[in-house]
Amino acid sequence: MHQKLVSILLTLSLCFGLFPMGVYAEENKSISFTAENAPNKEKEENKEEIAPTDEDNKEEVTPSDEDKMQEEDSPTDEDNKEEVTPSDEDKTKEEITPTDEDKTQEEITPSDEDKTKEEITPSDENKTKEEITPTDEDKTTTPKEDKNVALVYDVPNSVSVTIDGETKEYYVIDQAFTAAQGKTATITMLSDSTALASSYSIQKDTNITFEGGNYTLNCSAEVILLGSTFTLKSGTINANFTVKENGNIIIEDGTTLGNDSNTLSIENGTAEIKGGTISKLVINSNSVENVTLSGGTFKNGITIDGGTEEQLKSLLASGYEYHTADGKLFTDFSGGTIDEEIRVVEKCDHMCNLEGTCVRCGMELNTIAVTIYGETTEYTNVKEAFAAAQGKTATIRLLQHIDARGAEAFSVDITSDITFEGGEYILLCGDSIKFNIKNGGTFILKSGFILEFSDTEVISVYENGKVALEGGNIISPYYSLLIDGGTADI
Repeated sequence: MHQKLVSILLTLSLCFGLFPMGVYAEENKSISFTAENAPNKEKEENKEEIAPTDEDNKEEVTPSDEDKMQEEDSPTDEDNKEEVTPSDEDKTKEEITPTDEDKTQEEITPSDEDKTKEEITPSDENKTKEEITPTDEDKTTTPKEDKNVALVYDVPNSVSVTIDGETKEYYVIDQAFTAAQGKTATITMLSDSTALASSYSIQKDTNITFEGGNYTLNCSAEVILLGSTFTLKSGTINANFTVKENGNIIIEDGTTLGNDSNTLSIENGTAEIKGGTISKLVINSNSVENVTLSGGTFKNGITIDGGTEEQLKSLLASGYEYHTADGKLFTDFSGGTIDEEIRVVEKCDHMCNLEGTCVRCGMELNTIAVTIYGETTEYTNVKEAFAAAQGKTATIRLLQHIDARGAEAFSVDITSDITFEGGEYILLCGDSIKFNIKNGGTFILKSGFILEFSDTEVISVYENGKVALEGGNIISPYYSLLIDGGTADI
């Protein structure tokens, strides 16, 4: 039966050309044959393989008889299009297209065009922007790194340090202080700057000269001088300064140390303040003898911890005195504290006019003190002082040199006992002041100088008047004393 079926299939295949020689044998290896030779041994072996598919083989034969003949014999059939199309056209699209067109787009394009954009562009154009540009144009913005400063972007140096003639610039003052430790160095500000650290300790054997120029160093920290020397020659430093362990600070004129909240404290060391503006000066009483003031303005005053009035006065260098903010001589000492703005100025050899203004420095001063019955009053105006003593037993004491030249002339009538104590001061009358002693009045000159450069007398003694020269001097190119009915005890 089986052999007969195979013969039929073979005959049909030869007649209609449905199965080329050997195709079936290749596609279904369970049956192997040729058109001319079909060995019986193979047929018998194939029985075991084909036998189980008697009815099922019909499903395979049936499409081979009718449907398969239609599928392969009718190449224009619609169903045949499904097989031919995938094998011819679709195969071209699925197999050929990916290898030709798609390969061109996916493989060739990335390697030619995209490679040009992705590989060539970064190496030529982008490399120029990313690699060449930073080294030429953006080099100034390249982060600079230092062990004392993390990263500084395009920040100019703000300070320089000169040691043994060699100068090096730094970004911040922190680096400058570090570089100057243990050396004699000059720190010069190149711009305004702000310190970073919370405190600075300038160690022993360090000698720093600070030249800030017109720049300001803002420092919220405390600068501690531990046996070191710090000289502020110019500029402004807003910081707290403390001198310890026999440290030394020198402040020159034209400088500023500290804002309203800062303090210069001398705990154990020396200070020489020649000028400048200091917020507040606080001195330990044990260091008073090591502090010398020959200038300076102290905005919030001076305090000596546990000090006295005499210690405050002892701070002044020879020839200097305290003045208030409005230019008056400061004399109201209270313990060891001055709680207002105070200035240390060189003593002026004041020469005051009759209104009490110094014609040399412009300071307004009290010129005469009048004591009546033990009570003393100081006066700025000379006329008011003499008027207050009129008709009373009084002592007139000069507090300043007085120059009455050019002033409106006036006379001082002495009808009571007046004692004149000029001390070291001069009363330059200048043809403006005339003393007339009369009506039982007595004028006693104990000290001082009364000068007159005009051609008139200075003191005239009339009837019942008396003049007694116990000391002092009356000097005039014309004549000093006119006795007209009075008496003189010379």
